[in-house]
Amino acid sequence: MRPLSVVVVSTVLVLAASGSVSANGFLVPSVGAKASGLAGAFIGLADDYSAAFWNPAGIMQIKGTDVTLLAQDAVSLGSREGVIAFDGAAGYSIPVRAEVAATADAGHRVLPGIFLYPKFSLGALFDKVGLAAYTFADYGTRWAGDAVYDDIVAVYPTQPSSPLGYRRVMGEAPNTESRLTSYAISPLVAKEIVPGLSFGLAGHAVYTSLETKLGTWYEERWVDTSGPQTVNRGDLHPIQMEDSATGWGYCATAGIMFKATDALSFGAVVRTPMTVAMAGEIEVSSTHPDHATPKQDQEYDLVFPMWAGLGIAYRDVLVDGLTLTVDGAWTQWSKYKGIARVVDAELPSELHLDGADPEWKDTIEVGAGLDYRLSRALSMRAGYRNVPSPGDAEHYTAAFPQIAKNAVAAGMTYRSSAWHADLSLEYQIGEKLIVPANVNYDNNGEHVGDLVVTSLSLTYAF
Repeated sequence: MRPLSVVVVSTVLVLAASGSVSANGFLVPSVGAKASGLAGAFIGLADDYSAAFWNPAGIMQIKGTDVTLLAQDAVSLGSREGVIAFDGAAGYSIPVRAEVAATADAGHRVLPGIFLYPKFSLGALFDKVGLAAYTFADYGTRWAGDAVYDDIVAVYPTQPSSPLGYRRVMGEAPNTESRLTSYAISPLVAKEIVPGLSFGLAGHAVYTSLETKLGTWYEERWVDTSGPQTVNRGDLHPIQMEDSATGWGYCATAGIMFKATDALSFGAVVRTPMTVAMAGEIEVSSTHPDHATPKQDQEYDLVFPMWAGLGIAYRDVLVDGLTLTVDGAWTQWSKYKGIARVVDAELPSELHLDGADPEWKDTIEVGAGLDYRLSRALSMRAGYRNVPSPGDAEHYTAAFPQIAKNAVAAGMTYRSSAWHADLSLEYQIGEKLIVPANVNYDNNGEHVGDLVVTSLSLTYAF
């Protein structure tokens, strides 16, 4: 049999934490409604509550006391077309092939956050302080087994295993699901070093939860001599792995903001790498007893790579009230070498849980945004961002789709005397990925993956 690929854990990091489509290297929504409306081009501006994430030095622009509530709704959309094939057990060469044309189930995931910036300082040490608790990362996908494998389940029994033989599908098709969520508690401080130059520092205590369901098949060949004649059997057994794990990790974000003039500002930021020690349970079920393992404890490290960025904001460009933002971000994917699970009972080899190096490359993404203040009460904005994928076709897996994206976004702000509301819609358009069968047979074909994010925040200033 040629197993269906579930190169599980080594690809899961594509789905873990931080901002603008892939700030800090992970495919998730931008943190903050205004930042999302600018497609994440916010490092050089960072003039609201989400500076806790983008550039802590930016909180020096918050005057008085601000309290913000944030809610973001993320919907992932994906599809794949390709071929699934089983080549038969050892000694057999009769292939079974079926086309795959499936759409991932869309699911809403509400991402909350709360941000507090009081009007006081820490004496001569820091001029501004803040505390934020928000969704640092959230991503996931679901492929229903009866959608992905319906053709092969239908075609398998009709394929003869020999002149005197037959095939059977022994159970329901396995599902593929993934859901990674990280929540951060971030105290932060900032200080104006000299007029126009500010420094900010945010610490992040990050709680991460990862749940997955991953499946494949085992093709069993055996000879049945119990009847009046010898019959060659070919039985197809589903294998379903389910696991969950949680853990804490710690990292920090440092940033500077330099206002060269009233109109022009520059920002620079770096986020340290983070290792989350994950612990939980894993279980593998199958209609074939040799490919099932009981529920057992597991441990592994989930590594978040280093992220750094530069940004520029130019106010009143071309016309009064129009701000242009441009930034670029680098993620050190190349330092990630895979994950090794620690378990007591050996897991089925068909699941490919071997911690193989995904051979990711460092990435550089760029983005730009425009914010136009129409009046004291109303602002409109739009943005674009290009986000490359760290992976390649050889290591691609539909279970955790790492697909390059182009993000387009729009948003608005409405202000009153004491509060203001920010609303944005960000559409991350996945570039079509073609995986040749001779490069990655298990995930061959055409893959598409989009993400739609709606963000709403309410800020009260007093």
